[in-house]
Amino acid sequence: MKERRQENSLFPVTGRQSFVAALAALALALPSIGALLCKKTVMDANFLIGADRPLCQGGVIGSIVLLVMALAFVLWQWKVNGRETEREIERAADSEKANAFRRFTASPDRVALWMSVASIGIFGLYLFLFTVSVDRALLSADQDVTNVSTAIAKTTITDILPSPYVAAGSSRSFLAHHFSPSLLLYVPFYKMAMVLSTDVNHNFYNIMLFVTLLAGFFLWLYYAYRSLPTLRWLLPVAMIPILHSFLLYRQILSFHFEVLAIPLMALLLLSLRLHGREDIPRRAVWLRQSWPLIAMLFAGIKEDMGVYLGLFAGVFFFFEIVDEWKKEKQSILRVFLERMKHSVYFRLGLLAFVWTIVAMIGRLWIAGDGAPGWESYWNVQQYAERYPQFRKTPYTYIWILLSSGIWLFFSLRSTVLVLLVLSLHMISGMPWHALLESHYSYTILPFIFAGSIRGLANIARLAEERRFTVRPALLLVFIGALVADYALLRDRNHPYSLFAKHQAFDAIDETVKLIPADACVQSSFHVSALVPLRARPIPFTFYEGSPFEKSMPGGVRLHLYDRESGECKELYRLFYGTLTGELKAEMDREGTILTETPGVILLWRWDPD
Repeated sequence: MKERRQENSLFPVTGRQSFVAALAALALALPSIGALLCKKTVMDANFLIGADRPLCQGGVIGSIVLLVMALAFVLWQWKVNGRETEREIERAADSEKANAFRRFTASPDRVALWMSVASIGIFGLYLFLFTVSVDRALLSADQDVTNVSTAIAKTTITDILPSPYVAAGSSRSFLAHHFSPSLLLYVPFYKMAMVLSTDVNHNFYNIMLFVTLLAGFFLWLYYAYRSLPTLRWLLPVAMIPILHSFLLYRQILSFHFEVLAIPLMALLLLSLRLHGREDIPRRAVWLRQSWPLIAMLFAGIKEDMGVYLGLFAGVFFFFEIVDEWKKEKQSILRVFLERMKHSVYFRLGLLAFVWTIVAMIGRLWIAGDGAPGWESYWNVQQYAERYPQFRKTPYTYIWILLSSGIWLFFSLRSTVLVLLVLSLHMISGMPWHALLESHYSYTILPFIFAGSIRGLANIARLAEERRFTVRPALLLVFIGALVADYALLRDRNHPYSLFAKHQAFDAIDETVKLIPADACVQSSFHVSALVPLRARPIPFTFYEGSPFEKSMPGGVRLHLYDRESGECKELYRLFYGTLTGELKAEMDREGTILTETPGVILLWRWDPD
């Protein structure tokens, strides 16, 4: 009789849960598969994506269909065996063994976990190929790639993150532009790459960001696995608002070092959840003790990251006080003072506050009298006049919230945190920042991920405590994933197809091999990232007041440059396209063309005599 009951019951029968997990895992992977199979995007002559670009959303539609099928299967099983299932759960709740949730998820846990790993692997394959295709399409350029990559590649003990591509004031360092010491994490990998290969170029930066993002998703999967002990068989569904977020695809197209926020926030949450616990294996003790270091690395991504980290700590500390006050029935002041002594979130908030002050002052000190200001981020009128096509509407922010799935709203503290961060974007005047376009979603994306998982964990806990039955819990799980998928579909640009290789790529790739080590290379905007790491890309025109202006040659100013005292003993120029004007006259007079393909590529060397 017991065996028959298990055969006809939805939850104790692991094979049926594994089937649902398999459907969900395929739904998780389908957008990546669809983008891989979609027709490649061809750039026009001005490196612009045409308005009629292919929309590779077949995989997203397939994901929605599979989720509906999985939900229909679950509801059908419930209708057939619902009463018997409820009796199973009630009996198991009083058992000395694990409750019904833990009992029925034993085998499907592993199926869901490994299928989720496989789905993330497929996404990783898409992300890697997309990254390579962007590089080969010549979309990696000065301000997005070469400026940061040069700073990392040329870092030494006495010269930290030197970059001639940004306004660094009286400093040489990228830290004067953005206070981003966490970039130093990449330095060992750069040094290793330069030892292993002489041909690796500055697109290596994009590969580093690819590894960073992929590692982050595996960490988020592990965090979800640890946060959902009773719904692990639905792990692929839990990962859909993370892997299918349209804000994530904006990050992918505009790869910036801010993607460090994704793995570091997951790592910080994994560390904080161990705080105060003694029942952990020895290998996890280091993670529990590492939260200050992880927090500093997170805040060190950019000068504003300490603000968001402080909001995170402040919100969670506030709710700690409220929970303690409700439980202890003491004065709010006494509870506050008591929690100050023991709360890890109070210490985290204090660390974030101190770091933010250090970052703001440190950037100004490093830059000296030429520090760039960020007041324009809040100058609404300036951007309204320059970019009238940008319109902020409430719908923008509503869909950003819904991209997390509705699970976010089952975690009050996560919802409050996300709304606080989002409010900074709402009042911003800079269009890309205000609408979270391009890479600017780095401010909120990690907290949306965390809120989705935390809300889903709360749904599972409410069902486990029998606040409501399992059926509405499962409905909420699938509805959240479907809403996230619909938000991705509605954005109508994602996921992006791979880019076709530019016609000049092969010629440029062969040409740059002629550039010797340590030579300075002035290059066109779209080909600067193809300069080898062994060389040193520099701009044609330096920012006013840049110290590099005195030590490196500029365009049409070679007659003013002293090779003996300057940093550049050899100078090359790399162009894509035709060359005219004063710069061409200088090059005809001062040096030699080494290679030339009319209208495609030109490599020029400054002759010593």
